[in-house]
Amino acid sequence: MLEFGWPLGFDRKFEEFGNNKIAKNHSGARDFAKDIDKYIKKEVGYGAVLGPFASNPFKDHLVISPLNSVPKANSEERRVIMDLSFPKDDFDGAEISEKADISCKKLKWVLDSCGLEESVEKASSPSHRMSFLGVWFDTEKMTMEVTPDRLVEIFDLVSFWLNKDTASLKEVQSLIGKLNFIASCVRPGRIFISRILNFLREFKNEDYVLEVSLELKHDLLW
Repeated sequence: MLEFGWPLGFDRKFEEFGNNKIAKNHSGARDFAKDIDKYIKKEVGYGAVLGPFASNPFKDHLVISPLNSVPKANSEERRVIMDLSFPKDDFDGAEISEKADISCKKLKWVLDSCGLEESVEKASSPSHRMSFLGVWFDTEKMTMEVTPDRLVEIFDLVSFWLNKDTASLKEVQSLIGKLNFIASCVRPGRIFISRILNFLREFKNEDYVLEVSLELKHDLLW
């Protein structure tokens, strides 16, 4: 729920979704129901999630966002994706060297005070070079680098697309998401995503399947 009112430009009387809008969970949630149940049980235990509710507990319309899950790297566990949730899953921060250790301890104290469990596998002590969400941050060189694991993933994806003849809307959306991630470190790469964005606009609905042009494939070779 929005604590500080509705976003600018949003019509409070907008009721297109109504009371009968049913949000179907993504396949990553439906196919891994046990992982979803485990996640919800843990979050309810922390008091971070309320429910379950058999009906809408509010007096106004309610929009329900679907759940999904993706595999965690080098783990049998899955990461649950909950739309519109508070971004408490991953934290990073920057501080001057003299205060880094103290700030790290303060963050741990805040997490403990909020009843949030810190992942031992992800936790890292202050360092000038650190991997976070697939990116190496180096505060001495002032650089950002894509981690080797992510690079291998992207290379495999590009090879796959170079041999594709047709593509669906979701496939193109996924490709753009991956390339945008790389472009966050390699800024000039955004130029080569433009044609793919134009290709995305050609899809009239999710059922459309379009031919992958040779020009688009050339734009994947950067």
